[in-house]
Amino acid sequence: MHILKDLKIESLSSESKAIDPERIPALLDKIPGWKLESISDGQLVYLIREYRINSYERVLALHAKIGEFAESVQHHPEMISQYSSLTVKWWSHSVGGLHLNDFICAAHCDEFVCN
Repeated sequence: MHILKDLKIESLSSESKAIDPERIPALLDKIPGWKLESISDGQLVYLIREYRINSYERVLALHAKIGEFAESVQHHPEMISQYSSLTVKWWSHSVGGLHLNDFICAAHCDEFVCN
């Protein structure tokens, strides 16, 4: 069994495809706390997690750490910072849904919270 955060994030091209939906449950099992949501028409699916954090200073620090990571891999999430929480959404615009990269990035987020 591989650890998601140890996998390499690949550069996506016009030929890249969304992940096979049959693989999603096994990948979700590797990132507890993350769930799938979709926009109202169900076409775009994304990963989402809300981290509950005990201070705004720590919320901002985590937001910055995830932002730096995202910039380093050129894959950027949507993030919403609030007083005691940070909500993170990952999906791949270029494939119109989820790619393995999104699961890898989610695993990295969890690692940042633990450290």
